[in-house]
Amino acid sequence: MCAQPPVIETEGTIYKGTFLRNNTVATFYGVPYAEPPVGDRRFRAPVPIKRRHGPGKTVVDASKEPNFCIQSLYGPTATVHGGAGSEDCLHLNIYVPPRVLRSRPSSAKLPTLVYIHGGAFKAGNPLAWPFDHWVEQFPDVVVVSVYYRLGIFGFLSAPNAKGALDYNAGFLDQLAALKWVKENIANFGGDPQKITINGQSAGGLSMELHLVANGGKQTLFQQVIGQSMWRIPLMQISETQAPFDFIMGEAGCNIAGYSNVQKIDCYRGKDIPTLMRSSENAMIKNSSWTPYPVIDGTILPGRPTQLINQGKFSKVPVLVGATTDENFFFTSSLQTDFNMWWPAMTNLSAIQQIYPSSDFANETIRAQTANGETMFRCPREHVAEAQTAAGKSAYAYRFDSMNPTQQGPPLVGHSAENWWMFRGVNTVENGTYAFTPFNSTSQSTFAKELLAYWVSFVRSGDPNVHRLEGSPIWPKWENGYVGGSSASPKGKRMVLKEGSTTGYRGKYQSGSRAEQEPAKELSRCHAVDALAPNLHI
Repeated sequence: MCAQPPVIETEGTIYKGTFLRNNTVATFYGVPYAEPPVGDRRFRAPVPIKRRHGPGKTVVDASKEPNFCIQSLYGPTATVHGGAGSEDCLHLNIYVPPRVLRSRPSSAKLPTLVYIHGGAFKAGNPLAWPFDHWVEQFPDVVVVSVYYRLGIFGFLSAPNAKGALDYNAGFLDQLAALKWVKENIANFGGDPQKITINGQSAGGLSMELHLVANGGKQTLFQQVIGQSMWRIPLMQISETQAPFDFIMGEAGCNIAGYSNVQKIDCYRGKDIPTLMRSSENAMIKNSSWTPYPVIDGTILPGRPTQLINQGKFSKVPVLVGATTDENFFFTSSLQTDFNMWWPAMTNLSAIQQIYPSSDFANETIRAQTANGETMFRCPREHVAEAQTAAGKSAYAYRFDSMNPTQQGPPLVGHSAENWWMFRGVNTVENGTYAFTPFNSTSQSTFAKELLAYWVSFVRSGDPNVHRLEGSPIWPKWENGYVGGSSASPKGKRMVLKEGSTTGYRGKYQSGSRAEQEPAKELSRCHAVDALAPNLHI
């Protein structure tokens, strides 16, 4: 059907891609959006991509899977250290329905989804979350996935370091990618005025950060999908001196008499193994540091929960949610969890009152509920309520189907939806991943149901307009209470769950349904959100 590779020609550049899935998806891999952040550009803001040739057009070979960004140790209990990947990684993968190539692409104006991956800002390879099957199933969208710097390369911070580094370089990469999409996606058939950004886990926290960036006055997107919006305390730059000195010491750059600028200049010249060893030792030996975004006072003027509480966020339609048993660690102690994740809150009496032992069957469930709600589940209601109050549409969900390949307790844990949305993917260390084929009609149909809801929201701002036939109506979020009673929230969310093929003549019966927001859960979340200054969120 499409014998020649797909080509898109712009005023200054020719992009040569490849076809996937029996020529049903034109894919452009590794499209650069910024100059390689190497040499003197290491730890600095991305530099917009420039034409590298003189007369004539730049030719970009976008037919091969690109390098992913250098990976870091995922956590202090990980068995494999990081280091795989490349510094030259500021690329995009763009998935396009081939029909836009048959005419003038800029006339297509298809809604565009931009996906920002998770991985704790330390790991992640966008190829683990492919979108070719999305575009094959729904050839009315363009999808872009973003590579951004991770770990020490994206999130090195120190006080009094201006001129030597740019704070939150990895987040600046995301902004640069969105700017490139805004300026160039029309050439690939996308509509620059109809961009939805989507992220899960660290990508979900990125969604919150984009909502509050630059004082909540953004022009780079029109809608947001936030999956498991990871809510953690973010440091002020002034708080980063001690971990910075530890890292410099591990690399031999914590030299007496050196300013922070001189230490960074020393550090910039080290090889990648030295950078990895020093930063990973900091994560293992110095629990006060992990490579997360920091509050820089400009791009990120404050902590996201507090800014949203103050109304300082971009007002846009949202689709937001979390998994049923969302959590990171499964301890039996509320105090252990909060000392680990929110050490600034030294007096836990307020949290203990929000989560009294009498409300839970045992201390393990109490701890998991308090940690899971504070970190992942409450941001769902928080963002939905804020956007609804601002007059924007909000849709909330609870994802309730396990990753059937997971090990451990039978829970619908963190990232469970990724298995269903991305062809049975499980990610491993250092940018590797593996796919498990679906083994039943109910699995494959539920996956299609999920994608239909997501793509419908991208296309129309409403997950119902283009939903899969037989899927239930997803109610719009409502604030307040029925009759003013705090026992009856108006808010409803969609429970997303695998169905069965036990219906008439084996027809698939959706397992998804709408449910009322539980009053106790909403009350707890309101109380936790009010503690944002104490939790540093």
